Amino acid sequence: MRTGHSRRLSRRPGVMDALHPQLILTSGRFGRQQMRLYRSTYQRIFATLMLILRNPTAAEGATQEAYLRAFRAWGAWKQDAPAEAWMYRIALNVAFTHRRRERLHEIGEVLRRLGRPKEPDPSELDRPT
Repeated sequence: MRTGHSRRLSRRPGVMDALHPQLILTSGRFGRQQMRLYRSTYQRIFATLMLILRNPTAAEGATQEAYLRAFRAWGAWKQDAPAEAWMYRIALNVAFTHRRRERLHEIGEVLRRLGRPKEPDPSELDRPT
């Protein structure tokens, strides 16, 4: 499904930008197998990540990140395992990582609001109760 001209999308390495799925697939970077996998699994993976993340924007971002990770590591996929299961596992890992970071951020916000704990008074520690 190539058009008459092949235009590569410029990207900074390591940056997960918010590219539309069709732009990713038609950028010439991925082959027919990846496109087939994307089309056959996208809805189910997105729905699963929605259940985990409970946020459409976060689920969309995590879904895109999962496909980008999978397609970049396509050569590491073992042909004896189903590509769908491999893709699903990558997507779950991305979602769990997202949730972990989100919780750490929330904990950091609570700690920032509460401030540092007060140092105990040494004279209070020596008193018998």
